[in-house]
Amino acid sequence: SYVGDGQVLTVTDVNNDGKTDAVDVQLVVNQVLSGSANASKAGENADANGDGQVNSSDIQAVVNGALLR
Repeated sequence: SYVGDGQVLTVTDVNNDGKTDAVDVQLVVNQVLSGSANASKAGENADANGDGQVNSSDIQAVVNGALLR
């Protein structure tokens, strides 16, 4: 989590709606399957582990975030 604009955001909340859920998982999966994730803002949001790449590790991070909420 981090604080931005007076609001606590979770890095696994890909669509920034305040929760990590199946929608966030699907967004990361879509980015991985598209192959162009690393060049877009959506890809930046999908990089849940912050390593500069969007891949299966990010899918796992978002799934874990959804399960632990």
